[in-house]
Amino acid sequence: MAGVSVRVNQERLRASLNAFIRGAAPAAVDRIVRRTALAVGGEIVRSLNGTAELPKRIDTGRYRAAWTFGVQQGVNGMRHATPTVGALVRVENNVEYGAYVEYGTLRMRPGHHVVTAMLKAAVEMRRAAGLEIPRAWGAS
Repeated sequence: MAGVSVRVNQERLRASLNAFIRGAAPAAVDRIVRRTALAVGGEIVRSLNGTAELPKRIDTGRYRAAWTFGVQQGVNGMRHATPTVGALVRVENNVEYGAYVEYGTLRMRPGHHVVTAMLKAAVEMRRAAGLEIPRAWGAS
């Protein structure tokens, strides 16, 4: 078996990576973060209707309707040149009994809707990164 060698032009590689990081990468990361936020929101709403693992938690629909999802830029009050640096997926519900639905009480099983949605969204985030990063690299 013959040996294989590869010669890498480090300066050209460094220039290509820098161009990617400054050019196409921020938009790709932004799309990944936004897809993750949508995945979290969709999964929470689906799980409130009940699944094989989670109890149904819809009586009036008030709790389901109170969810808000978004992407918060510049976490901890910091501003960044690249919008997605420090971005945080924000998931909120202002219904006063929301914590009881999520964590349970002595009489009610915990729903774990947010925790389950975050775990499933992590899978979506890896899938989105696998699509978006190569697409952005090819476009740069």
